[in-house]
Amino acid sequence: MNKELFKNIVKDKKLKLSHPRLLVYQELSNADRPLSPQEVYQSLLKKRRKIGLTSIYRSLDIFESLGILFKKKKKKLLELKQEL
Repeated sequence: MNKELFKNIVKDKKLKLSHPRLLVYQELSNADRPLSPQEVYQSLLKKRRKIGLTSIYRSLDIFESLGILFKKKKKKLLELKQEL
């Protein structure tokens, strides 16, 4: 999913496109495999992005409710839906 489509989905649902949400989206969209919330957090820290783990979990919950992300329950991995 490209960045503009993501922004439009968030805007259509009348949600704010916060900086943490955008960081989490970009990290997941650039990943070559599903990531755990902890992996997203560690990757952003390495890139010197200031974001709390709580913000990551909140963003992921919102993405799931919007239907743009699904959680693989067994391994707690996250993957963006590709068909959007």
